[in-house]
Amino acid sequence: MHLSYINLRRVLTNIPLKMKKTLFILTAVFFFGLVFSQENKVLESQIVKQWMDYSKGFEYKDYERIASHFTYPAIFNNSTPIIVKDKKMMIEAYKSVRENVQKDYKYSLIDKWKLINITNEFLILDAHYSRYNSDYKQILSGRGLYFYSKVNGNWFLKEVTTLLQNKL
Repeated sequence: MHLSYINLRRVLTNIPLKMKKTLFILTAVFFFGLVFSQENKVLESQIVKQWMDYSKGFEYKDYERIASHFTYPAIFNNSTPIIVKDKKMMIEAYKSVRENVQKDYKYSLIDKWKLINITNEFLILDAHYSRYNSDYKQILSGRGLYFYSKVNGNWFLKEVTTLLQNKL
């Protein structure tokens, strides 16, 4: 190990200063890119887990659980945008949606997603999801934009916008 360090030192002393600076910059860019990528993967995992918990709340008709994922006021944009002023109003909005969902609806799964970082305090989860019936057959595919806002260090939904729903 000591021998390879000595060889590396000899090589580095023979490299012109301009090239050393370039190597240093490239190494720094690579390192910081790697660190940022890891941080982004952790955030992405956290947001997707939160979406799955929100989805479980929908599946189980647990409206308190759903409402706990939001910061208020929030926007619920299913077919007509609604400004939801508080938790009570959000619970009523989701009760209405859940009671009018497909009769044989059982659960939802996220199929694919893209996390879009807008700022350190605001991001969007572009999610493609599927709904299934009790026979585990897909009955709907959909896409939604889930706008998250960071409040006191925690991420909460600020807006849910349904873009597309295809009944199968």
